[in-house]
Amino acid sequence: MKSRRLVALLLSIAMIAGCMPALVLADDSIPEENKEVVEENVAESPDEEESAGSYEAPDSDAGTPEPESDDIEKFADSSADLCNEANDVIEVNSWSELLNAVGDPDKLQVSIKLGSDITASSSAGKLIIQDNRDITIDLNGKTLSRGATLQSSNGRVIYVSANSKLTVKDSSGNNSGKITNGYAENGGGINNSGTLVFEGGTISGNKASNRGGGIVNYGELIMTGGVIENNEGVDCGGIFNEDRSAATATISNVIIRNNKSTEHGGGAIVNYSVLSLSGCEITGNYAYTNGGGIWTSAGDKAVTITDTNINNNK
Repeated sequence: MKSRRLVALLLSIAMIAGCMPALVLADDSIPEENKEVVEENVAESPDEEESAGSYEAPDSDAGTPEPESDDIEKFADSSADLCNEANDVIEVNSWSELLNAVGDPDKLQVSIKLGSDITASSSAGKLIIQDNRDITIDLNGKTLSRGATLQSSNGRVIYVSANSKLTVKDSSGNNSGKITNGYAENGGGINNSGTLVFEGGTISGNKASNRGGGIVNYGELIMTGGVIENNEGVDCGGIFNEDRSAATATISNVIIRNNKSTEHGGGAIVNYSVLSLSGCEITGNYAYTNGGGIWTSAGDKAVTITDTNINNNK
C-alpha cells in the first residue's frame, strides 16, 4: 500500500513536469565516479507483486505521515489544471469578450480563437495590443469586423502598440477568415507599430482617409500567407510601409489584389523603407497617379523582389 501511494504521488509530480522541458542526460555525460551511484538509483520497475510490501521508509522519514489518497487525487487534479492552463486557447464570440481576452492584465501571452463572426458596435472600445503583450488571434474562418462606415480614430480594426506582438492566423486553411470594415486615417485594417506576423486570413473592405487602407506599418511586418484585397486609401489601398528606421516589411506567398489608391500612387504597396517580396501575386490594383502595383522611394534601403507576379495593375 505504501509503495502504491508513493507511485501515485510521483505520477502527480510527473504531470507537472510534463508541462516543462525534459532534461535528458546521455550515459557518456555522467562522470565515471558517479556512474555507480546513478546505476544504483535507476533500474527497471519490478512487478507489482514483487514490490508489494518490499518498501521500508528510511530512518530519517520515520514518523512522517504518508499522504492520504484524497490528497494525492487533489494534487493530481491541480497538476492537470496547470498543464491545461499553459495550453489554453480562449474562444471568443463577441467584441467585448475579445477585448477582455486581449486586455487581461494577468496574461501577457494569450492565444485566442474566434468562435463566431464578430462585429463591433459604433460605441465599442478600441482593439489595442498593449505594450509587452504577445497575442495570437486565430480567425478560424470567421469575420472580425469593426463595422465602421465613417472614418474616425476609433475606426480601425486592430492597433498593435510598440514593443508588442500580434500573430494572425486562419486555421480554416483557405483564408476565409476576414479582418474587415475598418475606417481610419492610417491603417483601416491594421495599424502596426510593434511586430505583426500575418500567417493567413484575408484583410479586405477596409478604408483609410490617408495611408494604407489594409495595413500601415511603422514596425516589423512579417507576412507568410494570406490575402490583401478590395481595400481603399487616399494614399495606398493595400500596404503602406512607412519611412521609419524600425519599419521593415517581409512579405512572402501573399496575394495582393484589387486594392485602390484614390488620390496618389501605389494601389497595392507604397514603400519608404526596407521591403522584401517573395512568391507573391500583385494584380488588379489601381492608383490615381503612379504605381498601380508598387510605388517605392526607399533611398538606400534594401528593396528585394523575387519570384513575384506583378501584372494587370493600372
